[in-house]
Amino acid sequence: MNIIIRRNEKRWGGLASELRTLRLSRLFSIKGTVTVFLADDAFVQHLNSTYRQKNTPTNVLSFANTGAFSDPSVLGDVVLAYETVLAEATQQNKPMINHCVHLVIHGIFHLLGYDHETDDDAAIMEAKETAALKILGIPDPYFGSLCLNP
Repeated sequence: MNIIIRRNEKRWGGLASELRTLRLSRLFSIKGTVTVFLADDAFVQHLNSTYRQKNTPTNVLSFANTGAFSDPSVLGDVVLAYETVLAEATQQNKPMINHCVHLVIHGIFHLLGYDHETDDDAAIMEAKETAALKILGIPDPYFGSLCLNP
């Protein structure tokens, strides 16, 4: 997998570089490209309102590349909202980079068809996320904390 990191919000600063150096693509054996957009709450709120009819920012959104004329080598996009991610990391007393990595991995699993609509599906997805994070030396984000925003 090829993961491209794009930053359109300057406050992400060095986190974009840190995400690149982690080589997250090694965690996934599937071929294809994912673009990760590091954005702000206003941008994510616009996307959330437009595509999910929820006029509020959220931590992460995933957009699978689907359709009759889509390039099969492009899996889709993952978009993170700076203010929301920072607030969550602060509230949960987690390093910002750990929370970002978790959300990127969470978003990629959505692109791969996983979801958390039911308790069983959530358990499967969370186990996959936790296993991927463990490879990177990042603690289980679900241990002793609340689940991600739906």
